[in-house]
Amino acid sequence: MNNTGKIKIGLISLEELDSNQSLQILRIRNDENVRRWMYTDHEISLPEHQKWLNRVNQDESRRDFAVLHKGQPIGVVSAVDINSKHGTASWAYYLEESARGGIGAFIEYCFIEYIFDELKVDKLNCEVIEGNAAVVKLHDKFLFSK
Repeated sequence: MNNTGKIKIGLISLEELDSNQSLQILRIRNDENVRRWMYTDHEISLPEHQKWLNRVNQDESRRDFAVLHKGQPIGVVSAVDINSKHGTASWAYYLEESARGGIGAFIEYCFIEYIFDELKVDKLNCEVIEGNAAVVKLHDKFLFSK
């Protein structure tokens, strides 16, 4: 994934993370400004993070990627509950605070394109924690309905 502006970002499967990148993802997941918008908002321990990585990497109904900028993770984007039979999936992403401000829209555009074109999904769902008006507004721009 690459844009034409000055910021270049890429995706790497969570399976391919090296140990430093994995720790960076844990740091991002534990950032208060990320945690408050997650289903589980407690501070995540390293063993819990490693169990999560193992679980998501073995789950055939998901595709999880670290979002990289200059080789360093700045967030995660995921397609989950992928159901090929029914052509459905859900998706979500989170970015460290310093990476917000335009990158989210680029990621949303490119990842939705990936989900529909590569995963052959016909209906895409997402959920947003109540109070996260910025993400709701962004999803509205991409024609998600409430």
